[in-house]
Amino acid sequence: MIRTATSAAQERPLPELAPFLEEVQERLQTDRSLQSGYTYVETRRELKLDKHGRATGVSEKVFETYPGFSGEPRWERLIAEDGIPVPAEKLEDGDRRRQKKAESYARQLQDHPEQEDARQLRLQKESQQQASEVAADIFRVYEIRMLRREMVDNHQTIAFSLSPRRDAKPRTRVGRDMAHFSATAWVSESDFELVRLELVAIHTVKMGLGVGLFARVHKGASATFARRKINGEVWLPAKSIYEGAPGSGWSRSSDSEANRSSATTGSSRWIPSRVSFRLRSKSRKWHRLLPATIAARIDSQERGSTMVRVSRLSVVAFCVVTGTASLLASASVPLSLQTSATESAKTWLDKRQAMEDYLRVAEVIKMEDIGLGVTRPRRAYLAPGGPFDRMAFKTIKPGYHQGFWESYKSEVAAYELDKFLALDMIPPTVERKVKNETGAAVMWVSSTKSFKDLGGPPTPPPAHLAAWSRQLIRAKMFDNLICNIDPNLGNWLVDSSWNLVLIDHTRSFTTKKDVPHEVTRIDRELWNRMKALSVETLTPVIGTWVGEKEIRAIIERRDRLQGIIDKLVAAKGEAAIYVQ
Repeated sequence: MIRTATSAAQERPLPELAPFLEEVQERLQTDRSLQSGYTYVETRRELKLDKHGRATGVSEKVFETYPGFSGEPRWERLIAEDGIPVPAEKLEDGDRRRQKKAESYARQLQDHPEQEDARQLRLQKESQQQASEVAADIFRVYEIRMLRREMVDNHQTIAFSLSPRRDAKPRTRVGRDMAHFSATAWVSESDFELVRLELVAIHTVKMGLGVGLFARVHKGASATFARRKINGEVWLPAKSIYEGAPGSGWSRSSDSEANRSSATTGSSRWIPSRVSFRLRSKSRKWHRLLPATIAARIDSQERGSTMVRVSRLSVVAFCVVTGTASLLASASVPLSLQTSATESAKTWLDKRQAMEDYLRVAEVIKMEDIGLGVTRPRRAYLAPGGPFDRMAFKTIKPGYHQGFWESYKSEVAAYELDKFLALDMIPPTVERKVKNETGAAVMWVSSTKSFKDLGGPPTPPPAHLAAWSRQLIRAKMFDNLICNIDPNLGNWLVDSSWNLVLIDHTRSFTTKKDVPHEVTRIDRELWNRMKALSVETLTPVIGTWVGEKEIRAIIERRDRLQGIIDKLVAAKGEAAIYVQ
């Protein structure tokens, strides 16, 4: 349900377009990536009309959907049709066929692992390239305007209009399809998530589906795509509705049917009127049909996918929904400044000093609460023309807050120690004043998602697995060394190149001897640097930000880690504990 926001809400000025959409970019995940943590039941209802627009029948199908193998869409298991459950023997027959396919795939992985890895990497690159090309077309096709505040299903949203440009020159098939649709999108003002999307066909358009089929969407036909917040953590698709204008709609036929239609009075039209989703709790029920050796790997591929697939019945709307969602995820910067899908977010690594110097002197033109994190950090917008346009600013003074020792100075100390150890995971951080407040200024890292946003620690494709595992080991070693008691999923970020970025260290560098992470593996190179630490070497590096007792506690935790490592090596051997 949509209703106009209260007068008080409407009186507030709308947020700035570019920063708002950049927040959407950081939070919006493709539906398929989000669905990877869930199995769900999909109900499809189809209304069949004759050439005069009269209903001639309704059909309903209910599917269970599960992640597919590499290069495949999600696997759909038909469980009921027109209210009648599919017979058990038919389900068992389908499950046996699926099991055979899973076993064949497992043999392929075992017999030709390098070829399979190369194939998956190729598919991933092709998918990323296709997504990049479609995203570029979105800017060529649509003019975007921020309209007003509205309440949608009890969420305060910002409404946007997306109007095709008359002089648009799209370069992809999807872009050419989008040029035939106008759209209105509603985005949650607090969560920056797509809540609702409404599409209207402004022309009659025919689109090929392959294998001799095409889809025709008639002028005036519309589609609604709705998402819902599930378990208070993620936004997932809830409903898709397709409606045709009187005497028209969404039609489909084969080539031969199309030829007959043009020579005679017409053919019947096929209109998928409603697609709904009933999500189950997070589970891996589908693993029952997969050998254990490949279940986790397929889960990894599903999490890493960047494609969206709602249902086969929404082929036409799928292109536009995918494109519009991508638009909201990438419209925050000009096309010429968009990064590629594989560009690192660690832009500071080869120009640290310049980044640090800019943090100290950059003009702050606007400051606002982020609304995330226990330390209530603020986001500072910087004057145009610098190497980055935002920074986080934390002013929490050294002391106990809500039972925890916290200090903005710990942010600076964490960054300085990260540099000293060549960890390269913490963005540039300096101490500075903003409007007579002293705090930690942290470079804002764009084009990343937190583990919390992703529903948990992500699993990379095979090509990145070894390097990713090593990064996780190094991050845990660092947290143990500085006693970071707040390494929650919102503070670990990942970019599209599978680089790990660590933020929020205000609760670190206490005098406690505890280590927050269980020790199972050790990066030998980083450990050798940690073993070389002493009070004498640490004091010049972080002595400005933490006291002598806190520095000595680092050495004591390091020594405690040495004892844990010695026991692990004695029990399992060096090869099982150290990674190179």
